[in-house]
Amino acid sequence: MHSSNSLRLVLDLEAKLDELVKAYKILSKENEALAKKQSRSQDKVKALEKEKEELEEKIQQLSVQNVVQHEQWDNERLKRYLDDVILLLDKNIKML
Repeated sequence: MHSSNSLRLVLDLEAKLDELVKAYKILSKENEALAKKQSRSQDKVKALEKEKEELEEKIQQLSVQNVVQHEQWDNERLKRYLDDVILLLDKNIKML
């Protein structure tokens, strides 16, 4: 009787051990899948951060170009104005 109880206990423990091994394998696979997903997510974050830096740099370049363009427009406008003033002065000089 004692040995049958021991045998039953051993069989129960083996069954529980099998369940734990199966659960461990399942969790290991899930953990591996999550690790891969996290790695891909980190790669995506790095790519997005790089893209953000590139866009910020491009914005900075465009901002500088914009300032330069406005200066050129101002210079062109000033030149046209001065040309007009010179023409008027020439007309006035000729009239004198």
